[in-house]
Amino acid sequence: MKLALIPPYSRMATIYRTDYQLVLPEHLANKQYQEAYITARRNGDYLIMDNGAAEGELLTHGQLRSMALGLMVNEIVVPDVLGNMDDTLALVKDFFRFGVDTRFKYMGVVQGKTYDECCACIEAYYDTFGEITVLGLPRHLITTCDKDDIRSELALYIRRRHPGYQVHLLGTNPEYIRELRDKQEAFHVAGVRGVDTSAPFNYAYYAKSIIEGDVAQRPDKYFDVVVNGEQAMNYNIELLKAWANA
Repeated sequence: MKLALIPPYSRMATIYRTDYQLVLPEHLANKQYQEAYITARRNGDYLIMDNGAAEGELLTHGQLRSMALGLMVNEIVVPDVLGNMDDTLALVKDFFRFGVDTRFKYMGVVQGKTYDECCACIEAYYDTFGEITVLGLPRHLITTCDKDDIRSELALYIRRRHPGYQVHLLGTNPEYIRELRDKQEAFHVAGVRGVDTSAPFNYAYYAKSIIEGDVAQRPDKYFDVVVNGEQAMNYNIELLKAWANA
């Protein structure tokens, strides 16, 4: 499983420690942020353009396509609505109404409030949207569905039912930060492709322990914070890379 780091501006250089990136479009207006991913693209990294939903800043279809073209990413996260399968599928239908640019791969985000609803969302993607070849499992499912193993179970479900899909874990949930360790075998069997996270920086900022299972949410104005605990940050990055087998 590959690891994509989501650092604050002060730690943008850490993205070069992997070759797998999730770009948050709402931050591309920041020159330092933008230049980091331009360099990553030139280095041959795999770039995924997020849609802004998880950050509360969902882009319009036109904005998302335009930013993806500007950076020439490899993959686009298709618009979604957190926790709402029906509204997500309606957005996906509307997004593809304007056609498909075959230069990009497309990730559909699995949304729902229960395991069964998430499975129904997966089946709807399979039955209706052949353009989507990657499925994203968002971090909120762990708390929304009140089920620690929801993402590993869904990843295995996808592997059994529709092995042609690639799977990406959208974020790590601080309420169950040891998920990658505890579900490592299941994610490996399911062939999960990657995961993105800001956890190494959040935990270093608050001097909290990932390995002890502490809870450390993103601080307010996260991208502007200065993370001074370099040793802790580096340890956290290497720990999550080890858990992900990155």
